Amino acid sequence: MNNNESSADILADEISERINKLRKMGISESEINILIAQGQKLSKIIITKSHKIILRDFNNMEVKMEPLNKSVFLLFLAHPEGIYFKKLPEYKDEIIKIYLCISHRDDLGEILKSIEHLTDPTSNSINEKCSRIKEAFRSRLDKVVAINYYITGPAAGLKRITLDRNLVEYE
Repeated sequence: MNNNESSADILADEISERINKLRKMGISESEINILIAQGQKLSKIIITKSHKIILRDFNNMEVKMEPLNKSVFLLFLAHPEGIYFKKLPEYKDEIIKIYLCISHRDDLGEILKSIEHLTDPTSNSINEKCSRIKEAFRSRLDKVVAINYYITGPAAGLKRITLDRNLVEYE
């Protein structure tokens, strides 16, 4: 083993030890992954006029989602400060507006029913939508990079997309 390999092994052990210390201090896995991702290259995200989600710096990769999932993603993207799930009813009008632009559904009653279910604090719908958003990014990107693009946060805590909004562009 040469000096470079030996130094790399020592450094890797030190990093691993420090990550374990962070875990013992109560730092969540998502927060640790965000720290690790800081050295990773992130792509600018483009929201097209037709509401496509394009990762420009990753060969214009499109991240596809169902309309309601995409509506949730766009709501959280518009709120960098984050949103508590229990306060989603306060965002009902905003999400209806987004969903009406994206959805190809004609039945307003069904649209309102979907949004009502999504914003109901006793429903698991928002968690399901967030899981699908997470999967849309993780199926296309390395998990350390993907975490910047989907909704994260502690249970019952503030949920947000951590991506620097300077990397977000609307057509």
